[in-house]
Amino acid sequence: MEQFLQKNKWSILAAGAAIQILTGIPAAWGVFQGPVRQEYGFDEGAASFIFSFTIGAFGLGCVIGGYLQDKAGPRIAGFAGTALLVTHNRDEAYRLCKEMIVLNEGQVLRAGKTKEVFADPQSVAAARLTGCKNILLCTPLDSHTVHLDGWDAALRLALPVPTGCTAVGIRAHDFTPCAADAPNAIPVKAVSTSENPFDWNLICTSPKGTAQLWGKIGKTSLSAAAPEPPQYLCAAPESIMPLKG
Repeated sequence: MEQFLQKNKWSILAAGAAIQILTGIPAAWGVFQGPVRQEYGFDEGAASFIFSFTIGAFGLGCVIGGYLQDKAGPRIAGFAGTALLVTHNRDEAYRLCKEMIVLNEGQVLRAGKTKEVFADPQSVAAARLTGCKNILLCTPLDSHTVHLDGWDAALRLALPVPTGCTAVGIRAHDFTPCAADAPNAIPVKAVSTSENPFDWNLICTSPKGTAQLWGKIGKTSLSAAAPEPPQYLCAAPESIMPLKG
């Protein structure tokens, strides 16, 4: 054990510092209180209850963690807890986290189960932070339909269009070439393509060149030829995300 401690002393120091930061989070509630109240519409009493609940859970967790540490050792007790991962890597967050919070300039933009956040980021800023390349301005027509500004196309959405919706987000890999009469068909003019190992990047503009979008078309093999420039692209209703802001 002594040899292990000598060989890994800096790793142990870093792990200890990280644990101390995590145990100090309840003391920083004042930093989180404003964004939490803004996001969920809580009054001061409800926000205070959350803090009280957090402190209670923290104390109970210490008791249970101490018992587990005495019985099974610190490694098991540590793995039984919850880890807080702060990252700028979208793929890392999606791969490792069951739940996530999207922050921008100190404000909570979206919180929830990771896959639900990616499927419905709700705001332009959160959509960009989760990697959506296509933020297309729109005008709502009804509770599930919008008109794309600059594209002369109407899109049907599976998600309800909220009050204040100003744009829709469509991820590049959700576009597919289609016929003019296909549901959610968008007229496009392909201006450039570039090759990746497993797909092609396709940069398109509206027929009048007033707007732009980015699509990805999968390859059947590494040596697959470049795709024919499409005249229309479409996306399934469940792949179109209504966005505010």
